[in-house]
Amino acid sequence: MVFALVRMANNMPELFGTGYPRAGLLRRVGRLEQVAGVRLVTLGDGQGRGVRVLEFRTGTGFAFEVLIDRCFDVGRCELSGQPLSWLSGAGVTGPWYYEPDEWGWFRAWGGGMVVTCGLDHTLGPAEDTGAHFNQPHIQPTVRYGLHGRAGGLPARLAGYGERWEGDECVLWAEGEVLQSAVFAEQLVLRRRIEARVGASRFTIHDVVENTGRGVFPGVTNVSTATQIFATESQDIVKSSSLFGQEEFLTLSERLFLTAGVTAERTSNNGDAHKYYAYPKFSASYRLPFLPPKTDELKLRLAYGRAGNQPLSGKYTFLTNVIIDGRTGYRASTAVGLPGIKPETTSEIEGGIDWTLISGRARLSATQFRKQTDDLLLSASLAPSTGFTSQTINGGQLVTHGTELELAMTPISTARGFEWISNTTYSSNKGKVTQLPVPGFIPASGSFGSRFGNAFIKQGQLITVVQAVNGCTALNAAGTSCPSANRVLTFVGNASPDYEMGFSNDLNFGSFHFSSLVDWRKGGLGVNLTNDYFVGGGTLADTTRAKQMLSDFAKGVDVWLENSGFVKIRELTLGYDLPSSLSSRVFQGHAHNARIELSGRNLKTWTKYTGLDPEVSNFGNQPLGRFQDVTPYPPSRQWYLTVNTTF
Repeated sequence: MVFALVRMANNMPELFGTGYPRAGLLRRVGRLEQVAGVRLVTLGDGQGRGVRVLEFRTGTGFAFEVLIDRCFDVGRCELSGQPLSWLSGAGVTGPWYYEPDEWGWFRAWGGGMVVTCGLDHTLGPAEDTGAHFNQPHIQPTVRYGLHGRAGGLPARLAGYGERWEGDECVLWAEGEVLQSAVFAEQLVLRRRIEARVGASRFTIHDVVENTGRGVFPGVTNVSTATQIFATESQDIVKSSSLFGQEEFLTLSERLFLTAGVTAERTSNNGDAHKYYAYPKFSASYRLPFLPPKTDELKLRLAYGRAGNQPLSGKYTFLTNVIIDGRTGYRASTAVGLPGIKPETTSEIEGGIDWTLISGRARLSATQFRKQTDDLLLSASLAPSTGFTSQTINGGQLVTHGTELELAMTPISTARGFEWISNTTYSSNKGKVTQLPVPGFIPASGSFGSRFGNAFIKQGQLITVVQAVNGCTALNAAGTSCPSANRVLTFVGNASPDYEMGFSNDLNFGSFHFSSLVDWRKGGLGVNLTNDYFVGGGTLADTTRAKQMLSDFAKGVDVWLENSGFVKIRELTLGYDLPSSLSSRVFQGHAHNARIELSGRNLKTWTKYTGLDPEVSNFGNQPLGRFQDVTPYPPSRQWYLTVNTTF
């Protein structure tokens, strides 16, 4: 953490405008603390009585306090008498007055430059499972107050003082904070704070150690300890692969053939010694007879297969249990599949590449079909088996798609004016054609069917949206729909009908202009941000908010919205600097230079009422990406850049 920068002369402390070597400085003062140092004091009054404090002074007017008994945090901090930290009305308060429950943290927080939050929890009060402590019968759940406990714990002072490194003097202090409980966490924070004499800054180096106790002999996984805080997993996977490819060019270099195969095996497969082969073939042919204005017309066809190796599911693992404080193991409830094998994806595609008008126009068209077999799925088992689930190979997913690209140079003149345009189109739909297990909601990507969720079912698109959207009969007052009368149905597709991109480049002499526009047609999104606004009474349109609440109570999914859009992704204006100016500016080292002004995310046209129709609460996962929950607003960015070639 740097507060100000001070010049250092040959690493010597610079005090009062002069750099002093070690001998020169110590010759002028009786003790170093005359100008800088670390001093241990104990407060003697009020709520801070008994609190140990280390006072740092670096000799530049920079001073700060390390509160030993408040997690070795940095409290008051100032430079030349000017305060750099905010102090609360509570002031320095002893850890014995700390209130760990709910919002009690505020009563003993004195402010300061550095305040530790954690180590096991930050932000507001919350409750979490206590299963990771391996003592669920003692504390099935754990309640955390604001920002956890560490900030209210005293530290053990490991040492403090000054250290000379040649002519450079370092002030330092080190402490250790222990957060520990029987049958609970065992956390140690080791903190070292350093400040150099003659400088106006300090550095903090933290190491947090998580310790487990009662690990079963011979086991190195901390998750199996009788007392733990964090979980750990260990995997050993052995994989190998073989690859071969051959290419053949014939018929006056018009026919190009490629054939290859990849063979893979992994210890995660049921048969760890078996190689699974994944072949590929492709052919392209340039037609000898061409339509008018055609430079080249090429037909192409390709087939390939790939495998997705299982990451788990082969073995029935042991789960550790704690009985009378002793750790042991039992079989998990998920039984392994000894014959597990990879998912296989086969794809065939065909298309054309057509070049016309001396290369000023090019059309590329592709149609593909992709099929995935032996999907890795989790199947439920009868409780009488002693297990609850098993990973299986089964099911089939088929995807069809179309991709088009049109590149053109509509204008190109001898005077240097050029217009280059590129348009892309893509559309694909994936359907579950076979499913050996009942339909299910994916593990992540859902906040419940009242809002809308993904649902995997045979015969349905994989991107279908399922939601409660209807009611067979309202209550007697006609104001709400009883849960038994709600209609659960498929309301649409989260994926767009198609997507298009339009890029254009205009060049005239030394001036350059480029643009990129994206168009997404259709698709559904679940705008749960509106749920927060409507429920909290903060939606700008209060009449609409009341109507939405009324409709939602009657079984209507009011959060589903069309997420199609047209968006200006980027605009760039550039200018090539004259060579004479570039030579002067860069002292003859640059061959050319261009200055550019770019803007990104400039404008969006959409019916979606959220901040951005492209956001997803669950990131870039394949299923359930259509959930929008209180995202940050999209940023509009401007860049001024200079590109040079040396």
